[in-house]
Parts: sequence; C-alpha cells; structure tokens
Amino acid sequence: MIALWSEHRRSLFSFAGRETRQPFWLWVLSVVGAAMVIWTVFMTAFVGIIMTGPIEAAPLNFAMAPIVMGVISLTVIVLLAAAVARRLHDSGRSGWWGIPAPLFLMSGMAMMARMFTAIQADTQTPGATDAMSGMPPLFGPILLNNLAYLASLLMLVILCCMASQPGDNRYGPSANGGDSR
Repeated sequence: MIALWSEHRRSLFSFAGRETRQPFWLWVLSVVGAAMVIWTVFMTAFVGIIMTGPIEAAPLNFAMAPIVMGVISLTVIVLLAAAVARRLHDSGRSGWWGIPAPLFLMSGMAMMARMFTAIQADTQTPGATDAMSGMPPLFGPILLNNLAYLASLLMLVILCCMASQPGDNRYGPSANGGDSR
C-alpha cells in the first residue's frame, strides 16, 4: 500500500501517460477509503457536538457540514483526476471523458449547501413555521443534477473498467508491456 501511494505521489499531477486497471482501482479504493474514514470522523464529531447541547451553542453549524463535505470531495477529485485521465488514456480515450462527473458533483454540492443554508435560516427566523421552505425551489434542480451525476459516474466507471488498448497508442507506450489487462 505504501508503494502504491509513493507511485501515485510521483504522478499525482501528471495527466500524461497510461495506467493499467489494477493499480488504478487500488488507488481509487485507497483514496475513497481514506475519504470515508475522514468523513466518518468529521460527522461523528459534528453529531457529537450537536447532541451535547443546544444547536445555537455548537461551535459548528449546519451550513458548515456541506462545506466540509465539499472540501473532502474536492480533495478526492484532485487526488483521482490525473489517475482517471491516465486510465482513460490506457484504453485509448481522451482524459476529457472524466470531466462531467466531477462537474455534476461540485454543482450538486453547491446547490445542497445553498439549500441547507436556506433551511437553517428559516429555522432561525422568529415566527417561522415551515422549516423546509428553502427546499422546494431547489429540489428539482438538485434531483436532475444528481441523476446526471449518477449517469456520468456510471459511464466513467464503465470506461475505466475497459481493457487496455494493446501496444502503444497516441498517449504513450503500453503501461503493461502489451498485455490488455
């Protein structure tokens, strides 16, 4: 595992070249696994703070959770972007095929943050009776964005699972010596 992180650390920002399926998926698994651990620790601390007293006294507020999740997601995107481009290159495709999924993810995060901020503002307004009044205008766009994100992510996973293009291609020499694993 340390060798995997060392190898990808050297090529972290290199969008050139090719990468075979096995090291790519091990890298994806380790990055997503690390993000899940960090997310779990954050959410556990966040919920623990909220549960120990009144929400107004908490040093964190509901608007901060989507922001932190956005930072974690952006970090995962940065760590995986070059590897995805190299994996797509290995199957003979341009790295630009990897762009739609992160764009939909980031726009969804921004819309969710806006929705949660509106909900929080509604709950803190004196005399407010409907805590969900900030949700209906954003629900449709968020739903459509999430469906587009899932479709683009599925397309990207399928493309990254495809066999390597045998031999050299326009992106460089074969990363596995001609084997199409």
